[in-house]
Amino acid sequence: MNDGTSSNTITPPSKAGKGRLFKFSIKLATMEEPSKLLQATALQLQRLDATVEKKKIQALKTSRAVSLLGCPLNLYDQGRTELIRKMLEVGGQVMVSKHPAKYPSWQYGPDAIPEFADYEDYLENTPFVPREADEKVSSWQKKVIIVECNEGDEEEILTRLNYCLKSGLMRKYLGENCFVVKNPGYGASRAEKTLLGDSAALSGSYVLSVGRVVLRDLVEVDTVHSLELMEEDDEGEVDSRVVRRTLREIIQGMKENGIRVSQVLCHDANGAVEMVYPNYVEGRATELAGNFAAELRF
Repeated sequence: MNDGTSSNTITPPSKAGKGRLFKFSIKLATMEEPSKLLQATALQLQRLDATVEKKKIQALKTSRAVSLLGCPLNLYDQGRTELIRKMLEVGGQVMVSKHPAKYPSWQYGPDAIPEFADYEDYLENTPFVPREADEKVSSWQKKVIIVECNEGDEEEILTRLNYCLKSGLMRKYLGENCFVVKNPGYGASRAEKTLLGDSAALSGSYVLSVGRVVLRDLVEVDTVHSLELMEEDDEGEVDSRVVRRTLREIIQGMKENGIRVSQVLCHDANGAVEMVYPNYVEGRATELAGNFAAELRF
């Protein structure tokens, strides 16, 4: 029985306490449940200092070259994936409606998004910097969002993400500091690796500068609402106009001393909406979380 593909990471032991990290995909052919087979070989794998995990994309040849930097970490995995997919769907609609000749609907439409997986990991091919003994920054804070896809879909995923970045959609869904990077690969020049390392450091600085709160009693932020603004002029006549906005647009339009209070709105594991905010506006974010309906402004 062909079960599919699993990702295997091996770090060979070294007498000097150092080793090289190898990552590769294998295809398992087994009559047993793959999880039972891996459990039975766990001891042998441990002796090799190896770990095995099932790939989110069941294909042997996948690309991990595309990354999102400047994104908040430790978001709920499924919520982050839904957020990225929603951004790509909206981006696809804009691409095919504004540039139908350049972006045909059969390839770039919202229903034609290639299969992808996103997860937190360290950015590869950056210059090695030894960790200081008194360093206070946790290692997880140096991670970025890796977007994995089939090798043949890499350029399309990159095109879609870059369009979302340039059109401003990425600011709406992933925050004002998110940007896209394509990893130059193992054979990158020293200058390219240095630039990649600087980008990772910049992303880590952003991770350290944000906090998060849960907006109580809020479960949906992308439903469109009709808002009617009624104003009375000097002659006593009432003028009204109707605008349509989602709660995401309204919340992200709120500012404190010129700084956007909400950077990212994402569902957590319980289905509630978690808001990522800059530390500078922590007080305002706490007020919004404490009594969302009363503090909402448009």
